[in-house]
Amino acid sequence: MPVYSFRDTETDEVFDLMMSISDLDLYKAQHPTHERYFDSVPAIVSGVAIKGKMDDGFKDVLSRISEAHPDSQLADSHRRKSIKQSQTDRVVRKWKNSVN
Repeated sequence: MPVYSFRDTETDEVFDLMMSISDLDLYKAQHPTHERYFDSVPAIVSGVAIKGKMDDGFKDVLSRISEAHPDSQLADSHRRKSIKQSQTDRVVRKWKNSVN
């Protein structure tokens, strides 16, 4: 069963309750002063972190996406680059930073 966080709007008390999703609607109807509480905003896509070992197939997919979008943040970390390309990218990045 999932755990839901609530905040009492009268006392500002934050607490957690474990209940099924079907019981959630009933609980909210019986306790109008309790609202759902989210202590942090979940990251949708941009905040996704890939941790641990990745298999080679997934690394290959990330590499192909990076090559299709060379100016993306994904390309900075997953694109296969030659030494010449790495040095060129570094000079371009340095120049862009000095212009701004």
